[in-house]
Amino acid sequence: MKKLTFSLRSDLPHGTLIWINASNKKIYYSSKRFDKLAFNEHDSNYLGKAEKICSAKNNQETLVDSLLEKTNRIYGISSNEQVEKSNGVKEVAVLFFSTWEEMLRYAEPYFEDYDQQEKYEQQEIRRKKQAKQEWLERGRRYLQKEKE
Repeated sequence: MKKLTFSLRSDLPHGTLIWINASNKKIYYSSKRFDKLAFNEHDSNYLGKAEKICSAKNNQETLVDSLLEKTNRIYGISSNEQVEKSNGVKEVAVLFFSTWEEMLRYAEPYFEDYDQQEKYEQQEIRRKKQAKQEWLERGRRYLQKEKE
């Protein structure tokens, strides 16, 4: 696993599938999360050439080159580490793997935990919203009793 940072104008949601072709070093991404479809069913959206969107040019170009030596394509998933720059460009961290299977071995357990955490956070938000609504209703009922 190698972590690269890209400078992008678009936002990549956490878990977005990204790949780089070895022949032309073009970077593509899917509009779906990596685990929603098989690789050949993902749509491909062009992001740019590796040398243009890599943030730390020297280190990342050699890293991309070394990863692409062994295979014709490397696969990555975007992490939730995104930093907004002042000119509208976002720094996006992407974890790259040399094979599809290697990426799945890492990402599937990670995203199971991530999904559970997201689900828990959504339940907490709903619970707090419902508690607030009940508190407001009790206050309204109390005010109605005071008026009567």
